[in-house]
Amino acid sequence: MILNILRDIYNEFLLSKRIHPKRALDYLIDERHLTKKTIEHFKLGFARNYNAYHKLQKLGVSKEMILESNMFYEDSEHKIYEIFNNVITIPISYNGTTVHFTGRYIANDWMGYKLQAAHKHQTGRFQWAFNEDWDHDYKYVVIVESPIDCMTLWQHRINSIATFGANGISAPVAKRIKEKAKKIFIAYDKDDNEAGFKGADRLARLFTQLGAASNIIHWPNTTGKMDANTFFIDHNRQDFLDLLNESSLYKYIPIKRRDYISVPMDIEKIGIRYFKLNAINRGYLVPCPYHKDKKPSMHLFTDTNEFYCYGCGITGKPLQLLMHMEKDSGRELSIRDAIKLYKTF
Repeated sequence: MILNILRDIYNEFLLSKRIHPKRALDYLIDERHLTKKTIEHFKLGFARNYNAYHKLQKLGVSKEMILESNMFYEDSEHKIYEIFNNVITIPISYNGTTVHFTGRYIANDWMGYKLQAAHKHQTGRFQWAFNEDWDHDYKYVVIVESPIDCMTLWQHRINSIATFGANGISAPVAKRIKEKAKKIFIAYDKDDNEAGFKGADRLARLFTQLGAASNIIHWPNTTGKMDANTFFIDHNRQDFLDLLNESSLYKYIPIKRRDYISVPMDIEKIGIRYFKLNAINRGYLVPCPYHKDKKPSMHLFTDTNEFYCYGCGITGKPLQLLMHMEKDSGRELSIRDAIKLYKTF
C-alpha cells in the first residue's frame, strides 16, 4: 500500500510547476517524445529531497514502515534519505498494485556521484516486468529493454512489456508472458557492443526452453544505436508493424561449452568477495575480469547462479569465477583448494 501512496506523491510532484520536476517533465516530453496522457497513464513521477518522506509522515505512516518500503535509507546520524532522490520514478504494477520502482536520472549533476549509472532500481530482486499487468489477453507482445521504449509503443497502440535492460527476465516472468501472449517478439536495442543482440539471444533461448517460440526484430540497417523510442522519431506505426512481419523466428543452435564441475557455491558470495556490486535486474553488474572492461559488463545472475559478460561473451559458474579471480591475484588454486577457500567467505 505504501508504494501506491509513493507512486501518487511522485506523480503529483512531476506534474507540478516547480523547477526540478519541470526539467524532468521537459525531458520526457521534448527529448523522449512521451505525451502527458502516457505520463499520467503509467503514473510516472519525480522524487526530490524530503518531499515524499514528509508527506508520508503527515499521513501517519511510521518510520519503520517507511524504511521497510526499501525506498528510503537511514544514515549513522538517523537522518532519512530518499533512494530515488533526483530520479524520474517509474512504478511497476501487478494485479493493479504498485510492487516495485525503477527510474532514471536525466543529467550528471543529479547523480549521487560521477560514475553512477543513469538507471536506478529499488533494492530487491525483480519478480515482474514493466507493463506486465495487462488488462486483457494479447494476440502478440513485443519485449523491449526499457520502460520508455514500452511506453513509446503503447502510444502507438502496440502491445509491449519492458525487461529493464539486455539482462532479460527471470523464468517465472517468462512463463507468465508465454501463458498470456499468443506470439512473442523481441525488440532489444541495437548497440555498438552488441549487448542487445546477445541479450535477445539469451531471452529467446529461455522461451525455447519453456516451449515457446519467439521472433527477433531486425532494426533498419542504419548507423548508430537504435531502439523503439528512437525508431519512432522518423517512423510511424505501420513501419513498426512491417518490422514485426519481417522478423525472423528464433532457432536455437546448441553451443558446445566446456563442462565445469558443479559445486554448491553462491555467485552472490563470490561477487561480494571480489567486486563492488551494482544491483540490477536478476543480480548484479560488475567489471568483467576476463577482458579490459572500461564499463561494467559482466552480469552475476543470482537466480540462475551463473555469470555472463555482454562484452566478451564469457559465461560460467561460481567455481570458475572464483578460480579466475584468485589466478589474477597470483594464486592458482586446485578445485579442492578453491572449495576450501569458498567455505571461509
